[in-house]
Amino acid sequence: MRQAGDALNNMKNGGVIKPAAVKASTSNDAEARLCIWLVDDDAAYSKHLTWLLNAEPCVDCPRSFPSPMALLAALRQESPPDVILMDVHMPAMNGNEAIRPVRDLAPATLVLMLTTFFDHRLKEEALAAGAADFMLKRNSPAQIIAAVRASSARVGSPCRPPVLIAQSPAYRPALTAP
Repeated sequence: MRQAGDALNNMKNGGVIKPAAVKASTSNDAEARLCIWLVDDDAAYSKHLTWLLNAEPCVDCPRSFPSPMALLAALRQESPPDVILMDVHMPAMNGNEAIRPVRDLAPATLVLMLTTFFDHRLKEEALAAGAADFMLKRNSPAQIIAAVRASSARVGSPCRPPVLIAQSPAYRPALTAP
């Protein structure tokens, strides 16, 4: 039933499905939950980060995908999340190659790239392809969420940063690698 409703809304919105925060901002909810999907081929890391993100207040990480192809298939069928956290290094299609197709299917969704080893060239490729940020996997969930909120403020996304998070010690301007 949800998919049929999503398809109808998709047609009404000219083929672009609104992310969860846009839908929530039109409701009477006092504070919208931030919907995050995770894409990483490391199942243990994905499970751990999903659990940590879900423990954060006002965050919901209901989906994780083992590959960009699985993510793209879901984006064709479902309402997109507010944010996608995607690993850079994956087999078959790497995260940087997936940014443009993701942005085509979900233009209002922020894409933030995660990596174990920082590489300036990969960061530049990701940002040029449309990623909102590029950060190291070793960041805490609070730092990742602070980066999501900071990125959303820069690009005018509906997930506006609450003042308390923007001023909290969890937000450090150096949370992404240079």
